[in-house]
Amino acid sequence: PARGDALAAAKVNYIAGTPILFDIDLRDAYGNVASIDTETDLLVKYKRQSSGEVVTGTIAQRFVGQKAGAGYTATVPIARIGTYGVTAQLGAVSICLPLNATANYTSEQARVCISDADVVAAQADAATSLLQGSGTEGATAGDRISLRVVPLDAFGNVITEEQSRYVARYTVNITSTAPASDNVTAGQVVLADSVLRYVLLDDSHDITYELPAAGAYTVAVTQAAPGAPRLVGGAAINMTVSPAAAAVARTLINVTSPVKLA
Repeated sequence: PARGDALAAAKVNYIAGTPILFDIDLRDAYGNVASIDTETDLLVKYKRQSSGEVVTGTIAQRFVGQKAGAGYTATVPIARIGTYGVTAQLGAVSICLPLNATANYTSEQARVCISDADVVAAQADAATSLLQGSGTEGATAGDRISLRVVPLDAFGNVITEEQSRYVARYTVNITSTAPASDNVTAGQVVLADSVLRYVLLDDSHDITYELPAAGAYTVAVTQAAPGAPRLVGGAAINMTVSPAAAAVARTLINVTSPVKLA
Protein backbone atom coordinates (compact mmCIF):
# COMPACT_ATOMS: atom_id res chain seq x y z
CA PRO A 1 0.00 0.00 0.00
CA ALA A 2 1.20 3.47 -0.81
CA ARG A 3 -0.34 5.12 2.23
CA GLY A 4 -1.30 4.00 5.71
CA ASP A 5 -2.81 6.15 8.40
CA ALA A 6 -3.95 5.13 11.87
CA LEU A 7 -6.55 7.39 13.40
CA ALA A 8 -7.24 7.57 17.11
CA ALA A 9 -8.75 9.92 19.66
CA ALA A 10 -6.68 11.74 22.27
CA LYS A 11 -5.47 9.77 25.28
CA VAL A 12 -8.27 8.70 27.60
CA ASN A 13 -8.85 6.14 30.32
CA TYR A 14 -10.45 2.93 29.10
CA ILE A 15 -12.61 0.72 31.31
CA ALA A 16 -11.49 -2.88 31.68
CA GLY A 17 -13.40 -5.22 29.38
CA THR A 18 -14.67 -2.42 27.14
CA PRO A 19 -13.26 -2.81 23.61
CA ILE A 20 -10.83 -0.11 22.49
CA LEU A 21 -11.75 0.89 18.95
CA PHE A 22 -9.81 2.86 16.36
CA ASP A 23 -9.73 3.21 12.56
CA ILE A 24 -6.91 2.34 10.19
CA ASP A 25 -7.00 3.69 6.63
CA LEU A 26 -4.89 1.60 4.20
CA ARG A 27 -4.97 2.59 0.51
CA ASP A 28 -3.30 1.36 -2.65
CA ALA A 29 -1.55 3.69 -5.13
CA TYR A 30 -4.93 4.48 -6.74
CA GLY A 31 -6.82 5.42 -3.60
CA ASN A 32 -8.69 2.15 -3.15
CA VAL A 33 -8.89 0.50 0.24
CA ALA A 34 -5.92 -1.87 0.15
CA SER A 35 -6.44 -5.61 0.14
CA ILE A 36 -4.73 -7.33 3.06
CA ASP A 37 -4.93 -10.48 5.14
CA THR A 38 -6.44 -9.18 8.37
CA GLU A 39 -5.05 -12.18 10.28
CA THR A 40 -1.38 -11.73 9.36
CA ASP A 41 -0.66 -8.55 7.37
CA LEU A 42 -1.84 -5.98 9.89
CA LEU A 43 -1.09 -6.38 13.58
CA VAL A 44 -2.19 -4.06 16.36
CA LYS A 45 -0.63 -4.86 19.73
CA TYR A 46 -1.13 -3.44 23.19
CA LYS A 47 1.81 -4.16 25.51
CA ARG A 48 1.30 -3.82 29.26
CA GLN A 49 4.19 -1.76 30.56
CA SER A 50 4.41 -3.30 34.03
CA SER A 51 4.46 -6.96 32.94
CA GLY A 52 5.17 -7.09 29.21
CA GLU A 53 1.86 -8.87 28.57
CA VAL A 54 0.71 -8.39 24.96
CA VAL A 55 -2.89 -8.18 23.76
CA THR A 56 -3.45 -8.38 19.99
CA GLY A 57 -6.36 -6.61 18.36
CA THR A 58 -8.91 -7.98 15.93
CA ILE A 59 -8.86 -6.33 12.49
CA ALA A 60 -12.00 -6.04 10.35
CA GLN A 61 -12.56 -4.47 6.91
CA ARG A 62 -15.40 -1.96 6.78
CA PHE A 63 -15.72 -1.41 3.02
CA VAL A 64 -13.88 -1.66 -0.33
CA GLY A 65 -13.18 0.84 -3.10
CA GLN A 66 -12.53 4.58 -2.95
CA LYS A 67 -15.07 5.61 -0.35
CA ALA A 68 -14.26 8.21 2.26
CA GLY A 69 -13.27 7.15 5.74
CA ALA A 70 -11.13 4.40 7.16
CA GLY A 71 -11.34 1.03 5.46
CA TYR A 72 -10.32 -1.01 8.47
CA THR A 73 -11.08 -0.97 12.16
CA ALA A 74 -9.18 -2.53 15.05
CA THR A 75 -10.89 -3.83 18.19
CA VAL A 76 -8.87 -4.55 21.31
CA PRO A 77 -10.63 -5.73 24.51
CA ILE A 78 -8.32 -5.44 27.53
CA ALA A 79 -9.28 -7.01 30.86
CA ARG A 80 -6.31 -6.18 33.10
CA ILE A 81 -5.73 -2.68 34.43
CA GLY A 82 -2.49 -0.86 33.63
CA THR A 83 -0.82 1.35 31.03
CA TYR A 84 -0.35 -0.15 27.58
CA GLY A 85 1.92 1.01 24.76
CA VAL A 86 0.36 0.60 21.32
CA THR A 87 2.00 -0.59 18.09
CA ALA A 88 0.37 -0.87 14.67
CA GLN A 89 2.42 -2.86 12.16
CA LEU A 90 1.84 -3.57 8.47
CA GLY A 91 4.03 -6.51 7.52
CA ALA A 92 7.54 -5.56 8.67
CA VAL A 93 6.77 -1.85 8.73
CA SER A 94 5.65 0.00 11.85
CA ILE A 95 2.79 2.34 11.05
CA CYS A 96 2.50 3.59 14.61
CA LEU A 97 4.85 3.27 17.54
CA PRO A 98 4.50 3.64 21.30
CA LEU A 99 6.14 6.57 23.05
CA ASN A 100 9.97 6.66 23.02
CA ALA A 101 10.20 3.88 20.39
CA THR A 102 12.40 4.00 17.27
CA ALA A 103 11.08 3.49 13.74
CA ASN A 104 12.38 0.45 11.86
CA TYR A 105 12.44 2.26 8.53
CA THR A 106 13.60 5.71 7.39
CA SER A 107 11.76 6.50 4.16
CA GLU A 108 8.88 7.90 6.17
CA GLN A 109 9.11 8.45 9.91
CA ALA A 110 6.63 6.37 11.88
CA ARG A 111 4.50 8.47 14.19
CA VAL A 112 3.19 8.04 17.68
CA CYS A 113 -0.34 8.17 16.29
CA ILE A 114 -1.96 6.04 19.02
CA SER A 115 -1.43 7.27 22.57
CA ASP A 116 -0.64 4.95 25.45
CA ALA A 117 -3.83 3.44 26.80
CA ASP A 118 -4.60 3.61 30.51
CA VAL A 119 -7.02 0.82 31.41
CA VAL A 120 -8.88 1.25 34.72
CA ALA A 121 -11.12 -1.14 36.65
CA ALA A 122 -14.79 -1.50 35.79
CA GLN A 123 -17.48 -1.19 38.47
CA ALA A 124 -17.62 -3.62 41.40
CA ASP A 125 -18.93 -7.09 40.59
CA ALA A 126 -20.53 -8.97 43.50
CA ALA A 127 -19.85 -12.47 42.17
CA THR A 128 -16.12 -11.79 41.66
CA SER A 129 -15.50 -9.72 44.81
CA LEU A 130 -13.83 -11.44 47.76
CA LEU A 131 -15.55 -12.18 51.08
CA GLN A 132 -13.10 -12.78 53.91
CA GLY A 133 -12.91 -12.90 57.70
CA SER A 134 -13.83 -15.14 60.61
CA GLY A 135 -17.51 -14.71 59.71
CA THR A 136 -16.96 -17.00 56.73
CA GLU A 137 -15.96 -19.87 59.04
CA GLY A 138 -17.02 -21.25 62.40
CA ALA A 139 -17.00 -19.10 65.53
CA THR A 140 -17.39 -19.36 69.29
CA ALA A 141 -20.28 -17.70 71.13
CA GLY A 142 -19.33 -14.21 72.25
CA ASP A 143 -16.29 -13.87 69.98
CA ARG A 144 -15.81 -10.75 67.92
CA ILE A 145 -16.62 -11.95 64.41
CA SER A 146 -15.38 -10.08 61.34
CA LEU A 147 -16.46 -9.87 57.71
CA ARG A 148 -14.47 -8.09 55.00
CA VAL A 149 -15.32 -7.45 51.35
CA VAL A 150 -12.56 -6.72 48.82
CA PRO A 151 -14.41 -5.15 45.85
CA LEU A 152 -13.25 -6.46 42.46
CA ASP A 153 -14.60 -5.93 38.97
CA ALA A 154 -15.73 -8.81 36.77
CA PHE A 155 -12.15 -9.33 35.55
CA GLY A 156 -10.61 -9.59 39.02
CA ASN A 157 -9.20 -6.04 39.11
CA VAL A 158 -9.33 -4.11 42.39
CA ILE A 159 -11.72 -1.22 41.79
CA THR A 160 -10.62 2.38 42.18
CA GLU A 161 -10.61 4.17 45.53
CA GLU A 162 -13.31 6.56 44.29
CA GLN A 163 -15.60 3.68 43.27
CA SER A 164 -15.03 1.77 46.50
CA ARG A 165 -15.45 4.80 48.74
CA TYR A 166 -18.37 6.59 47.13
CA VAL A 167 -20.25 4.04 45.01
CA ALA A 168 -19.88 0.51 46.38
CA ARG A 169 -22.11 -0.34 49.36
CA TYR A 170 -22.46 -3.62 51.25
CA THR A 171 -24.87 -4.92 53.90
CA VAL A 172 -25.07 -8.16 55.86
CA ASN A 173 -28.04 -10.19 57.08
CA ILE A 174 -27.58 -13.14 59.44
CA THR A 175 -30.39 -15.65 59.94
CA SER A 176 -30.63 -18.50 62.44
CA THR A 177 -31.23 -21.82 60.68
CA ALA A 178 -30.79 -24.36 63.50
CA PRO A 179 -30.81 -22.64 66.90
CA ALA A 180 -29.39 -24.30 69.99
CA SER A 181 -31.09 -21.80 72.30
CA ASP A 182 -34.64 -21.24 73.52
CA ASN A 183 -34.09 -17.51 72.96
CA VAL A 184 -33.64 -17.84 69.18
CA THR A 185 -36.06 -19.36 66.69
CA ALA A 186 -35.36 -20.91 63.30
CA GLY A 187 -35.67 -18.27 60.59
CA GLN A 188 -35.06 -15.41 62.99
CA VAL A 189 -32.90 -12.61 61.56
CA VAL A 190 -30.39 -11.82 64.28
CA LEU A 191 -28.51 -9.13 62.30
CA ALA A 192 -30.51 -7.16 59.73
CA ASP A 193 -29.20 -4.94 56.92
CA SER A 194 -26.07 -3.89 58.83
CA VAL A 195 -23.82 -1.73 56.66
CA LEU A 196 -20.15 -2.60 56.19
CA ARG A 197 -17.92 0.44 56.68
CA TYR A 198 -15.38 1.66 54.12
CA VAL A 199 -11.74 1.13 55.14
CA LEU A 200 -9.44 3.81 53.71
CA LEU A 201 -6.27 1.78 54.34
CA ASP A 202 -7.01 -0.83 51.65
CA ASP A 203 -10.31 0.29 50.03
CA SER A 204 -12.15 -2.69 51.53
CA HIS A 205 -15.42 -2.75 53.52
CA ASP A 206 -15.75 -4.48 56.87
CA ILE A 207 -17.92 -5.10 59.93
CA THR A 208 -17.48 -6.80 63.32
CA TYR A 209 -20.24 -8.28 65.49
CA GLU A 210 -21.03 -10.94 68.09
CA LEU A 211 -23.36 -13.93 68.05
CA PRO A 212 -23.98 -14.97 71.68
CA ALA A 213 -26.33 -17.86 70.94
CA ALA A 214 -24.86 -21.16 69.75
CA GLY A 215 -26.33 -22.77 66.64
CA ALA A 216 -26.24 -22.70 62.83
CA TYR A 217 -26.60 -19.49 60.83
CA THR A 218 -26.77 -18.26 57.25
CA VAL A 219 -24.66 -15.19 56.49
CA ALA A 220 -25.71 -13.18 53.42
CA VAL A 221 -23.51 -10.24 52.39
CA THR A 222 -25.17 -8.16 49.69
CA GLN A 223 -23.66 -5.65 47.30
CA ALA A 224 -26.36 -3.02 47.54
CA ALA A 225 -24.69 -0.70 45.01
CA PRO A 226 -23.84 -0.28 42.21
CA GLY A 227 -26.62 -1.99 40.31
CA ALA A 228 -29.31 -4.31 41.62
CA PRO A 229 -28.62 -6.04 44.97
CA ARG A 230 -26.55 -9.21 44.56
CA LEU A 231 -24.84 -11.59 46.97
CA VAL A 232 -21.09 -11.18 47.33
CA GLY A 233 -19.40 -14.36 46.16
CA GLY A 234 -22.63 -15.41 44.47
CA ALA A 235 -24.20 -17.18 47.48
CA ALA A 236 -24.88 -16.95 51.21
CA ILE A 237 -22.53 -18.70 53.66
CA ASN A 238 -23.45 -21.26 56.30
CA MET A 239 -21.59 -21.02 59.59
CA THR A 240 -21.84 -22.60 63.05
CA VAL A 241 -21.41 -20.87 66.40
CA SER A 242 -20.13 -23.22 69.10
CA PRO A 243 -20.67 -22.77 72.86
CA ALA A 244 -17.90 -20.99 74.74
CA ALA A 245 -16.07 -22.34 77.79
CA ALA A 246 -17.98 -22.70 81.05
CA ALA A 247 -18.48 -19.45 82.95
CA VAL A 248 -18.40 -19.96 86.71
CA ALA A 249 -20.75 -17.04 87.36
CA ARG A 250 -23.44 -18.65 85.20
CA THR A 251 -22.96 -22.25 86.38
CA LEU A 252 -25.59 -23.88 88.57
CA ILE A 253 -25.32 -27.29 90.26
CA ASN A 254 -28.52 -28.90 91.45
CA VAL A 255 -28.19 -31.75 93.95
CA THR A 256 -31.18 -34.06 94.15
CA SER A 257 -31.75 -36.36 97.10
CA PRO A 258 -31.84 -40.05 96.25
CA VAL A 259 -35.18 -41.78 96.52
CA LYS A 260 -35.35 -43.83 99.68
CA LEU A 261 -36.37 -47.43 99.37
CA ALA A 262 -39.39 -48.53 101.39
